[in-house]
Amino acid sequence: MFTIYLLRHGAVDVASGTYYGILDYPLSKIGEEESNNIANFLAKESIDEVWCSPLIRTKQTADIICKKLAITYEINELLIEKSFGIFEGMTFSEILSTYPEESQMWLNDWYGYEMRGGESAKELHKRCITVANQLINNKKNILVVSHQGVIRYLLAELLQLDKESMWRFSIKSGKLAKIIVNDEGYAYLEVT
Repeated sequence: MFTIYLLRHGAVDVASGTYYGILDYPLSKIGEEESNNIANFLAKESIDEVWCSPLIRTKQTADIICKKLAITYEINELLIEKSFGIFEGMTFSEILSTYPEESQMWLNDWYGYEMRGGESAKELHKRCITVANQLINNKKNILVVSHQGVIRYLLAELLQLDKESMWRFSIKSGKLAKIIVNDEGYAYLEVT
């Protein structure tokens, strides 16, 4: 039996509802506090490895946690958030008014549409399938420090749900999902 911990990075100073995907914002003071709180929780858990997205907000979160756990983290490029391309840094209403044609194409095909300069949800999902397989095959207690979009797809994959199920998960900043994988390979979500 092993445990996979999926942690969304701590809070950043970005207006609520902003699509900030790969924009590289640092943690806010609140984000640092959230990271310290989760580090205290994780100090009571058994963590073998920490995998982290390459963005600064995840690295800062991992730095705080790894210092407390006295371990290091490894960067995994597949854990980076979805790139929203031309939509980066905008709210949904700003996207609709600034890019009416592109936003309509996105609404018509939320999974397959690749916004200019960005990636589709399908591409993100494919990355997450790879990571989920890596996590399962490692059979270690691994903490993943990443982003809401990535964690949503990882949850759907690890729990063997369809891709639309990812919309049923909301992961706030500095919050953790704990997946237990039993000896038969069955994964389940533990709420703490």
